[in-house]
Amino acid sequence: MVTVSKKRAANVTVRTSQEAQRARIDAGVKEEVINVYAPPGRLGVVIDTPDDGPPVVHAIRDSSAIADQLRVGDKLLSVDDEDVTSMTAIKVSKLITMKNANPTRKLSFIRTINNSVR
Repeated sequence: MVTVSKKRAANVTVRTSQEAQRARIDAGVKEEVINVYAPPGRLGVVIDTPDDGPPVVHAIRDSSAIADQLRVGDKLLSVDDEDVTSMTAIKVSKLITMKNANPTRKLSFIRTINNSVR
Protein backbone atom coordinates (compact mmCIF):
# COMPACT_ATOMS: atom_id res chain seq x y z
CA MET A 1 0.00 0.00 0.00
CA VAL A 2 1.27 3.44 -0.91
CA THR A 3 0.14 6.54 0.92
CA VAL A 4 0.38 9.86 -0.84
CA SER A 5 0.37 13.07 1.14
CA LYS A 6 -0.91 16.18 -0.58
CA LYS A 7 0.24 19.04 1.64
CA ARG A 8 0.54 22.51 0.23
CA ALA A 9 3.34 24.84 1.14
CA ALA A 10 2.46 28.28 2.48
CA ASN A 11 5.02 30.03 0.26
CA VAL A 12 4.92 28.86 -3.34
CA THR A 13 6.81 30.52 -6.17
CA VAL A 14 5.09 30.13 -9.50
CA ARG A 15 7.22 30.54 -12.61
CA THR A 16 6.20 30.80 -16.22
CA SER A 17 7.71 28.18 -18.52
CA GLN A 18 10.10 30.84 -19.90
CA GLU A 19 11.24 31.76 -16.39
CA ALA A 20 11.70 28.10 -15.52
CA GLN A 21 13.70 27.53 -18.72
CA ARG A 22 15.89 30.58 -17.98
CA ALA A 23 16.51 29.27 -14.43
CA ARG A 24 17.53 25.88 -15.86
CA ILE A 25 19.92 27.55 -18.31
CA ASP A 26 21.37 29.72 -15.53
CA ALA A 27 21.90 26.55 -13.48
CA GLY A 28 23.92 25.02 -16.33
CA VAL A 29 21.20 22.65 -17.53
CA LYS A 30 20.72 22.16 -21.26
CA GLU A 31 18.07 20.17 -23.10
CA GLU A 32 18.48 18.62 -26.53
CA VAL A 33 15.98 16.90 -28.81
CA ILE A 34 16.95 13.42 -29.98
CA ASN A 35 15.19 11.70 -32.87
CA VAL A 36 15.43 7.92 -32.82
CA TYR A 37 14.35 5.89 -35.84
CA ALA A 38 13.28 2.55 -34.42
CA PRO A 39 13.07 -0.64 -36.49
CA PRO A 40 9.92 -2.80 -36.63
CA GLY A 41 9.21 -5.06 -33.68
CA ARG A 42 9.51 -4.73 -29.94
CA LEU A 43 11.74 -1.97 -28.64
CA GLY A 44 12.81 -3.28 -25.24
CA VAL A 45 12.19 0.07 -23.59
CA VAL A 46 10.09 0.66 -20.46
CA ILE A 47 8.21 3.97 -20.42
CA ASP A 48 6.82 5.45 -17.22
CA THR A 49 4.56 8.45 -16.68
CA PRO A 50 5.54 10.78 -13.83
CA ASP A 51 2.87 12.75 -11.98
CA ASP A 52 3.70 15.80 -14.06
CA GLY A 53 5.39 16.05 -17.41
CA PRO A 54 5.82 13.80 -20.42
CA PRO A 55 6.41 10.03 -20.44
CA VAL A 56 9.95 9.09 -19.41
CA VAL A 57 12.31 6.21 -20.27
CA HIS A 58 12.38 4.13 -17.09
CA ALA A 59 14.51 1.19 -18.25
CA ILE A 60 16.26 -0.06 -21.38
CA ARG A 61 16.98 -3.72 -22.06
CA ASP A 62 20.51 -4.58 -23.18
CA SER A 63 18.98 -6.36 -26.17
CA SER A 64 17.05 -3.26 -27.30
CA ALA A 65 17.78 -2.27 -30.91
CA ILE A 66 17.85 1.38 -29.79
CA ALA A 67 19.70 0.93 -26.48
CA ASP A 68 22.74 2.85 -27.73
CA GLN A 69 20.62 5.89 -28.59
CA LEU A 70 18.62 6.27 -25.36
CA ARG A 71 19.28 6.99 -21.72
CA VAL A 72 17.11 6.38 -18.69
CA GLY A 73 15.41 9.70 -17.95
CA ASP A 74 14.94 10.75 -21.60
CA LYS A 75 11.48 12.30 -22.01
CA LEU A 76 9.32 11.10 -24.90
CA LEU A 77 7.80 13.98 -26.87
CA SER A 78 6.30 12.30 -29.94
CA VAL A 79 5.85 9.09 -31.90
CA ASP A 80 5.86 9.60 -35.67
CA ASP A 81 5.38 13.33 -34.98
CA GLU A 82 2.24 12.69 -32.88
CA ASP A 83 2.48 14.55 -29.56
CA VAL A 84 2.47 12.11 -26.62
CA THR A 85 3.47 14.51 -23.83
CA SER A 86 0.06 14.32 -22.17
CA MET A 87 -0.47 10.56 -22.70
CA THR A 88 -0.14 7.90 -20.04
CA ALA A 89 2.56 5.25 -20.38
CA ILE A 90 -0.12 2.69 -21.30
CA LYS A 91 -1.47 4.87 -24.15
CA VAL A 92 2.06 5.52 -25.44
CA SER A 93 2.81 1.80 -25.33
CA LYS A 94 -0.34 1.01 -27.29
CA LEU A 95 0.49 3.68 -29.87
CA ILE A 96 4.01 2.32 -30.37
CA THR A 97 2.67 -1.25 -30.58
CA MET A 98 0.08 -0.20 -33.21
CA LYS A 99 2.99 0.97 -35.36
CA ASN A 100 4.96 -2.24 -34.68
CA ALA A 101 4.98 -3.39 -38.32
CA ASN A 102 6.04 -0.04 -39.80
CA PRO A 103 9.49 -0.08 -41.43
CA THR A 104 10.56 2.67 -39.00
CA ARG A 105 9.03 4.64 -36.16
CA LYS A 106 10.30 8.10 -35.35
CA LEU A 107 10.52 8.63 -31.60
CA SER A 108 11.45 12.14 -30.46
CA PHE A 109 12.92 12.56 -26.99
CA ILE A 110 14.24 15.47 -24.99
CA ARG A 111 17.38 14.81 -22.98
CA THR A 112 18.53 16.96 -20.07
CA ILE A 113 22.27 17.58 -19.91
CA ASN A 114 23.82 19.13 -16.84
CA ASN A 115 26.67 21.39 -17.90
CA SER A 116 27.45 22.83 -14.49
CA VAL A 117 31.05 22.76 -13.35
CA ARG A 118 31.60 21.48 -9.84
